Amino acid sequence: MVSLLPTLSERHVEWTAPAALWDAIHGPVSPEQRRIFRTPAILRFAEDEFMPRFINTLNSDPHAIDQLLAVPETWRKPASESASPKPKTGLAATLERARLAAVRKLESRNAVVRQAPWNVSEVEQPLKFYQPAHQRYYLITASLVCRSIGLPDRVVDTTKQERATFVIRMLQPLQGASGVNPDPADCAELALIGDEWKPVV
Repeated sequence: MVSLLPTLSERHVEWTAPAALWDAIHGPVSPEQRRIFRTPAILRFAEDEFMPRFINTLNSDPHAIDQLLAVPETWRKPASESASPKPKTGLAATLERARLAAVRKLESRNAVVRQAPWNVSEVEQPLKFYQPAHQRYYLITASLVCRSIGLPDRVVDTTKQERATFVIRMLQPLQGASGVNPDPADCAELALIGDEWKPVV
């Protein structure tokens, strides 16, 4: 599990999944959807030039990052690769963004319901991470928002010594919890202290 820890003191500020993935949640809100909405997303890349690809995706079609989400894979069954979008600039980029915005609006009017693609509760395989030596790179993505109407972005003001960091925790399933991709509420949280995993108090 990945926990994002803001160094901000405001109670109305919270982390959510990346805003580009929000349109994947429609219809009645369930506890599972709420948990997914409040969970950062991990993107997976299989190329050295992953940052240019990530930035290009955000500039051309931010909603396409759902194709970059990390999913369980093995070397015998690697995850499929999505095509890298061709970079566009100037008028072509502006027109493409306008077209995509119009398509999203039409989809929402037609009440298109899409299941959250990063819902790992239905995945039977554990999510395993690989090293850069294996040609795998990962990015943690999230949105920092204010709990007010519209969920506006909360900008991190570095001139006031504000910063955003993250820590990686290990989840140990409790008795009765699923052994693969369990609900974090059914797990004990462990922190890596030195060379040893210790319970978080």
